[in-house]
Amino acid sequence: MPNAEVRRKWDTVARGGFADAERAEATTKLARVTDRMEAQPADGREWLLGEACSRGDIKWYSMVPGLLRLVPEVCNPELSPRILGWLERVAARPAVEALEQYRAASTSRST
Repeated sequence: MPNAEVRRKWDTVARGGFADAERAEATTKLARVTDRMEAQPADGREWLLGEACSRGDIKWYSMVPGLLRLVPEVCNPELSPRILGWLERVAARPAVEALEQYRAASTSRST
């Protein structure tokens, strides 16, 4: 892995995982990200950076669904309705729908 920070984190996982304090710090950071994302479209915008879907939306869509699984105590339907609405809008994009159809077809062929 070319990124030293990512390499260090994977090494930690391979050697037994993160300590409780490290997990708590990561949860705190993810809570800040979630709070900022939830506040971002507060002015009525549908997309993170403006009126149209952008690379920013695509980039964050690759990571944000994981927040629902990793830190449900800070990212969930009650606390993060704007994030979930945004996730639904991105998922409804034709390219994302096509990807999901491709995944479903690939999965059914491999079974």
